[in-house]
Amino acid sequence: MRDIDLHNTAVTDAQINNARQELLREISKESRPIRHGRRRWLGVSALVGGVAATAVAISVLTPTQIDPAAAAVLENAADVTITAIDTTLTPDQYLRIQTDGDQLWQWDEGMGDEAWERFNSSDRADAEAGLIVRETRVLYVPADRSGDWIWDWSADPQVIATYGTRADEAAADWTEQEAASDSGYWPDLQALPGGEIPAAEGDDTQYLLDSYRPVYDQMPRDPQALLDWFRARSGDPNVNDQWVVDALTDVLTANLMPAELRAALLRALALVPGIRVSDVNGTAATLEYQSGDWLYTRTTEITLDTELGMITSLAQTTSNNVIGSDTIPTTVPDTRTSVTTTVVGDAPTP
Repeated sequence: MRDIDLHNTAVTDAQINNARQELLREISKESRPIRHGRRRWLGVSALVGGVAATAVAISVLTPTQIDPAAAAVLENAADVTITAIDTTLTPDQYLRIQTDGDQLWQWDEGMGDEAWERFNSSDRADAEAGLIVRETRVLYVPADRSGDWIWDWSADPQVIATYGTRADEAAADWTEQEAASDSGYWPDLQALPGGEIPAAEGDDTQYLLDSYRPVYDQMPRDPQALLDWFRARSGDPNVNDQWVVDALTDVLTANLMPAELRAALLRALALVPGIRVSDVNGTAATLEYQSGDWLYTRTTEITLDTELGMITSLAQTTSNNVIGSDTIPTTVPDTRTSVTTTVVGDAPTP
């Protein structure tokens, strides 16, 4: 794969088509070992001096070009997403959207005397143990979107992985603080007319589960114009594309927008400099985006089902490039959201 000239970031149709064909050839070779392109974090031993460290970090982390392989993945996903999931449902059908949210909780005995206080550690280097806690939520969207959307919060949070020699103590604290915090305030099963969450007292705003629904008609279908539309709303005069990547992927994982808008969003994401292919495994392609400075790196991993043209997993990790953790591996993300969208014939009744 040839790199694009740093001073000319436009991707031609020929480059996209060539990259797409190369990607599809790789996907078809399922027996071939996968090459992992994930960068290793910069440790203390790699830093010669402050100025050198900053220069190295900036050269690695500042996105400079559009990756034609990533553009090919996203362009291909945009092509197939139009018809992959039939969002034009029959009257008795629902879109069932299951979201599994995995959160890393870092435990440090020195943070306090109460169980919940010991999970206030925000830096992996200080953590004496780590827990991955999964929360599962299921949303049922009716064919008539003005009807009742069913939001199922009945699944209890589950500890699915532990790290560190004191993980048993952390797990015991988690169980204790969960029991203390379960007030029963939020109903396990809710019917939300039109998909709107009741506003807080004194607030007239109705918060939609698909928050961009009121402006779908305003969102451009041209990919560059759509990217500019998001950048203009970032609130950042320097147009921080990390915010844009977060916003685009948040909308895409919901799987609720019209199919042609979903395709435009995928093509807009392809225009963000710095997104690259990090892994291809069967029909799953993982893209990576990094931002940050010499001290902290934020890594976003976006996994697409190339047959459905939809995001199935979104993971984010913030890492300290100077101080690592002996307890929690760098490969463990801070958060991972996995989304499964299917068409079903019924929904639970609140």
